Amino acid sequence: QYVAGLPMQVQVKSYADRTFTFDVLLPTATYFLLKAAKLEKGAPDGTAKVGRLSVTQIYEIAKLRYEDPSLRAKFRSLEGLCRSMVASCGSMGIEVYDPRPERKATQNKSRA
Repeated sequence: QYVAGLPMQVQVKSYADRTFTFDVLLPTATYFLLKAAKLEKGAPDGTAKVGRLSVTQIYEIAKLRYEDPSLRAKFRSLEGLCRSMVASCGSMGIEVYDPRPERKATQNKSRA
């Protein structure tokens, strides 16, 4: 499904017999990461923290992106793609956190 305003990647291949094929791909991982963090752009130098994403959100984006056959060839596992996306978050100034320890800490405080 195509959505208005959603940036799409297109790969065009032309051949010697004057024919061509084109593939419409999903938007880049950067687009999804910024959208999930509710940002228009990342930090200019990558050192300032401008947003936060949970590991769960990154996993969901990676599952969506992993449907792309070219990414399946580049990353042998979904975990490898997740690690790459976490590295991208770091360079964009997006902090990645695991929500599970926060829940445990909150539960322990409420029991005391």
